[in-house]
Amino acid sequence: MTENHYQKHLLINNNYFTGNIMSDNKPESFHSINSPEHLPYNENMISEKSKNEKNMLSIQNVKLQFGSLPVLDNVCYCFHKNQVYTLSGGNGAGKTTLFNVISGFLKPNSGDILFQNRNITKLPPYRINRIGIGRTFQDLRLAMHLTALENVLLASSHKMFEHYTEEHLEKAHHILNRVSLEDKANACAGEISYGQQKLLTLACLLANNAELLLIDEPVAGIDKSNLMKIVDLVSELKAEGKTIIQIEHHPDYIVATNDVLIKMENGKIIC
Repeated sequence: MTENHYQKHLLINNNYFTGNIMSDNKPESFHSINSPEHLPYNENMISEKSKNEKNMLSIQNVKLQFGSLPVLDNVCYCFHKNQVYTLSGGNGAGKTTLFNVISGFLKPNSGDILFQNRNITKLPPYRINRIGIGRTFQDLRLAMHLTALENVLLASSHKMFEHYTEEHLEKAHHILNRVSLEDKANACAGEISYGQQKLLTLACLLANNAELLLIDEPVAGIDKSNLMKIVDLVSELKAEGKTIIQIEHHPDYIVATNDVLIKMENGKIIC
């Protein structure tokens, strides 16, 4: 995506956000959170809807408490295939906690998580990853002493001390090229710029070809050049049929990538 194309894309979407919400000029790819297909479930609809072949992920009455403090409060939502969702809300709204529950790092006190109609609520994180859910973290979680190439190879491994073949190496180089890091393949992750580290986390995310991608603040703190690379990458991933749920606050990035905006507050989805 060229800069002019990017600016035009922002302008088209901006016209929708600032104009009449019933305008016929809104982008075809953008769906209001209030449209019927994206309304949060009520309790009687969940079982029937979870069988719908459009569903990628169903969150069913999920509750999580830390002591007496509710962190997720009866969260119900269905994420459809091949859409880009953005979770918004202030600190403590429950966004990253929801990611942690979906990816298995936290277990809810009650409720269920269904991925492609399979209940994954009790699965450990590594199994959730292997069946098709990948994620990034705000704190990057890169092996800073390893090279960019080695980080991608490590992310693609399913076994300890796996022997890497030429096929593994070719795939890793392809992924690095895709995120504009091929020239940094042999540089240590700790020695590249912060924006490049963000791109490397996305390269690691792509390494095992997950269908559902959970991306936590992909463009926070990076420059415009790397932001545009991530905009292009997210657009490409959607075109390939991936489903993306992201947490992000950058308004231009959200406008350029988002299909459905979800607001969270006090552990609840409010709109």
